[in-house]
Amino acid sequence: MTDNYKYFTDYLACPHTKKNLELSEDNGSLFLMSGDNKYLIQNDIPLLISKLNYNETSDEEFIKSIENFWNSGWEKRSEEDDHSFLYKLDEKEMLDRLTARYELQRSRGEGIGDYLSNEIKLDMLKDKTSIVIGPGCGEEAMELSLICKTKVIGIDISLKSASLTNSLLNKFGDKSGIGIQGDSRFLPIQSNSVDFVFSSGVIHHSPNIQKSVDEIHRVLKPGGKFCVGLYHKNSIGWGKFLLKGLMRGNWTKKSLGQHISSQTEVSWITDEQRNPHTELFSSTECSKLFDNFDRIHIRPGNFYTPGNFLLKFLSLVENTKLMSRFGTMIYVSGSKT
Repeated sequence: MTDNYKYFTDYLACPHTKKNLELSEDNGSLFLMSGDNKYLIQNDIPLLISKLNYNETSDEEFIKSIENFWNSGWEKRSEEDDHSFLYKLDEKEMLDRLTARYELQRSRGEGIGDYLSNEIKLDMLKDKTSIVIGPGCGEEAMELSLICKTKVIGIDISLKSASLTNSLLNKFGDKSGIGIQGDSRFLPIQSNSVDFVFSSGVIHHSPNIQKSVDEIHRVLKPGGKFCVGLYHKNSIGWGKFLLKGLMRGNWTKKSLGQHISSQTEVSWITDEQRNPHTELFSSTECSKLFDNFDRIHIRPGNFYTPGNFLLKFLSLVENTKLMSRFGTMIYVSGSKT
């Protein structure tokens, strides 16, 4: 058990009771304990998901399907060329890669590209502690660690994602971060404990996104800040998915939602197991979701010219405020009072 690991366990909490967790050992295995609640630490990854949070068998089974989809998906994706190289980079190579991406987003113009160089700035979280909900392959956790200079707790419902994140964070210095398994609706984090919460392209997969947003509010310190990126309903990119779904006869909210879910994250599909849940959001819906926060700023962004010959002319105005209104993502940022 490293000092790095012990540092971060002080931030963790029982996902069911939200009470403190204590390290315990039993027959050579490490656990985190809170009263009668016992959570295994597997290969340095705390498995902080509690069945007690799921009231119905159907709910538990649905969450398991989400967990299985992302777990098998990241098993696949981490071995593919666009991800596998990340785990071979040294610290300088990783920093150079992230810095180049930062500069690329900055060159697009203020408020036009994605979160990097807009909501996420150089050294903005130095000596602070942050969590990343849904760190995926671990690269976004490294962005916060190396670009923002913050200590990072990466939380993902997929054990594979938590493991990938943990392996990257632990390559680059003491107390850089840790990856853990958890559900965004029941964050295994102490209340009022972290300085920043980041999540991009993730909690729109939550079966109850309002609960996930409320959890972000709970774990933030007073004055703490957040940045969340969600799929933008009123975008050119997602508009084609909605239109295709309607043309296929999906006229109800439920059937259209099922269509959207099944058609997203196709690169993570394994053995015909499709994404169980995805939602799209408008600015108005985001305002309602985050109305418990202070100084809310909502902006669409990350527009890129669609891969359609008839729309190639849009590349001429790709990096403009006008086209950013139709970007595939909507970024919400703010603070906790």
